Amino acid sequence: MLKRFPTGIETFTDVLATHVDSVERPEVMSLTRFARTILESSPENPTLVSQHERAAVLASVLSGYEWTDLFLQQASAFDAFEDDVGRFTLAAAWQNQDVDTNDPALAELFDFTAHLQEVLATNEYAERASIIPRALEYLEAETAPSPILDRFDLILTVEVEEFSALERRFLAAVSTDTELVCVGERHGSIQRVRNEPGDITDHLQMETFVHDSSSPISGPAQVAAHLATGEAPKPEATDGLFEITEETFADQVQTVAEEIERRRTTEGWSYDEFAVVLKDSSSPIQETVRILQQAGIPTASITTSALSDDPAARELYHVARYLKSGGDDQSRTLLEARVPDFTMILDDDELATASVSDALTTWVLDTDLKQRVASTESRLEARIQFQHIKRVLDLARFVEDCPLLDSSWDAFCQALERAFRYSAPDFYSEVDVKEGGVLVDSARVVKNASWKAVFVLNVVEEEYPAVPRFSSLFPIAQLKSLPEYPAVTSPTRDEVRATFPTADDDIEHPFSAYYTELSRRLLAVGANAATDQLYFCTYAENAADPGKYKQPSRFLQQLRDLFEFDLITHEDVHSQGRAATRVLSSVERTLQDVRTAPVTGDEVDLNAIETQFGAIQQLLDETDDPGLEAAFEAHVDFAEGRVRRD
Repeated sequence: MLKRFPTGIETFTDVLATHVDSVERPEVMSLTRFARTILESSPENPTLVSQHERAAVLASVLSGYEWTDLFLQQASAFDAFEDDVGRFTLAAAWQNQDVDTNDPALAELFDFTAHLQEVLATNEYAERASIIPRALEYLEAETAPSPILDRFDLILTVEVEEFSALERRFLAAVSTDTELVCVGERHGSIQRVRNEPGDITDHLQMETFVHDSSSPISGPAQVAAHLATGEAPKPEATDGLFEITEETFADQVQTVAEEIERRRTTEGWSYDEFAVVLKDSSSPIQETVRILQQAGIPTASITTSALSDDPAARELYHVARYLKSGGDDQSRTLLEARVPDFTMILDDDELATASVSDALTTWVLDTDLKQRVASTESRLEARIQFQHIKRVLDLARFVEDCPLLDSSWDAFCQALERAFRYSAPDFYSEVDVKEGGVLVDSARVVKNASWKAVFVLNVVEEEYPAVPRFSSLFPIAQLKSLPEYPAVTSPTRDEVRATFPTADDDIEHPFSAYYTELSRRLLAVGANAATDQLYFCTYAENAADPGKYKQPSRFLQQLRDLFEFDLITHEDVHSQGRAATRVLSSVERTLQDVRTAPVTGDEVDLNAIETQFGAIQQLLDETDDPGLEAAFEAHVDFAEGRVRRD
């Protein structure tokens, strides 16, 4: 069985196993992983590079590339150019189409994409986006089928609504002598339609059967169906619909944390039965993770690895910085604060002369880094940090082994800094949904998976719908006339209506209408992931941009007329983070009142303050959280003027 999206495969397999009358566990893999299996049986069998390794190679190839187009020459001087070219080449590699364009800048970007693929292939590497094209090339060149294909009597694919033209060619090639069955969701595509308008049945030369479920439909499912197809609400009860409205983005996420803790208490659900959904990979996923973790909520995410926020990964980065410079004072100071008993290892001459990977491995072993993580972190957090340690060490070995890179501390530090900045686009990631924490990710990641409760964040006009964000290389006005641009569609009015049944009959601007409808479908995907409870969350203004107010999404306003949403507010404290935040804020406010009393003339009740601080001191005496004590000390130091915020 082949699945288009690589996420949720283990969960999908578990559900399938419970419904299939078979002793053997179903064999389910992603389409890309299946293509890799075929390619591994070929004579070339390239080494697959990770997303972070790809970024390092891209930077190396870019540094020696001479652009001929004047526009690209000028654009290459900007810091964002590397990221923009990286995203372009990734999307173009996934499509792998022969493109004929009259735009010279776009033509050269496609030429550079081909050059990058050639460099990788020459050095016996392959990126994930090139696996299917290379496997297809191998299959079409061979006169006999791959021996891998002889193992299967039937190939069953799911999420066929998302298969691109290239992927459909690959399916045809692997099923020449095997029966092929495809299962898809009508009006469900969120990835294929970025490149190809229309219904998937318009592109499949197959016998088609339509299946309609007659099972009872929940409130969240009714909302999802209406968003996807315009289907009217059914007369059955539509319980389980909620709305959270707060002043700022951070307040919105904090209220989500409170509701998660409340539902865990009232329903007995575990953390991995909750999901927090944002629109796409450009949304503030990492900021959401940070706020939830501060509130004491364990999280899991695929789109953002949070590598830059990982203390273990940061520790290894500062070891590298110290050894790179021959003694970086700032890095040594940070390491002494984190591991005071082991910094003498940095002065070891053998460490300074060792290879990058050997030196970092020595630090991990000699300082008991994994043991330190395991003794101070939860099991989930420890597992994530162990994965990050492995990624850093793998990146170090790649920098050493790759002939395209300089095997130096400087090259490694640059590669790791890129990894800290990197978040995978929606169409790239091939990691399964992690278990054990609240999933925080994009709509694409939650598609065709389910959680008891789902919180869809930022359901405001600037997000649903949003102005499409393709690339800073080309303005949207220019992209409308460049249908060859990867992951961009320039549809006709008829194509908009053929792709989205919710589109208006009267369409004035097809391009804008198309991406407005795609935003609506992304909202439907988020809603469809909830089995019991669905929360749409909004906020009024950005804390960094006060005075500019946000309106609830037009889609949410339409839903309010059709469904009944219960408004959620939290005056009570349920999460650890909000409890600490409230107490810390009260300390800061109290000290501010005492300091300004002589100026304002306000009276201050010192007895009440003494009682309050006495209770706080008792709390600190009873807690085993050194971070909480340090936070109180920092707030007092700030109020007293001994430290300041930068």
